Amino acid sequence: MEATGEPAAQAQRVAAAVLAHPGVAALHGGPFNTVATHLPGRRLLGVRIGTGTEPVEVAVVLTL
Repeated sequence: MEATGEPAAQAQRVAAAVLAHPGVAALHGGPFNTVATHLPGRRLLGVRIGTGTEPVEVAVVLTL
């Protein structure tokens, strides 16, 4: 996945790609809902876009 655009747009693209996988039931905020990206007027739980050299973090609930 190309890392262009602002973090909010990147987070939405990552969330859509992850949720498209059949083994993923939902995104999860992790401990204390710290895995999140702040969007205008809301937070997207389950995806945190790092800045600079920080990694992208994704937290999911999987199905068996």
